Amino acid sequence: QSYVPLNRRWTGLSALQAGAANGAHVPRHLQMFLGGADSFWGLRLQELSGKRLWAAMLGLQYEASSRRYVLARFNLGNVANRTRDLMQTDRIATGMAFTFGAITPLGPIEFTFAQGNRHNALTYFNLGYKF
Repeated sequence: QSYVPLNRRWTGLSALQAGAANGAHVPRHLQMFLGGADSFWGLRLQELSGKRLWAAMLGLQYEASSRRYVLARFNLGNVANRTRDLMQTDRIATGMAFTFGAITPLGPIEFTFAQGNRHNALTYFNLGYKF
């Protein structure tokens, strides 16, 4: 992940990920997954899985006040069992998300509305730090 301050209130966001699990019989829990609030907006949690993965994200963060922020993000990617299937345009997943967040004594609170080419509307709610 990359964060690039654009000015006092705006930050550019970007991320790339790629992975591969080799072998004839890779157990499902060792495969690559896409989907969910921490992985890919516009998909349900671990909705896509396979032995090959690529994904990219671009976004902006706006600091509305010292403890409030808004995020807008767009991502695209794919998961497949065969490398040649990764770039098939009809299989590529896309999603966009808008997050409203606040920093609290319990950690960040975030409410996200997302949509993608597989789902019209998804919501995610996060409370506290991830570890």
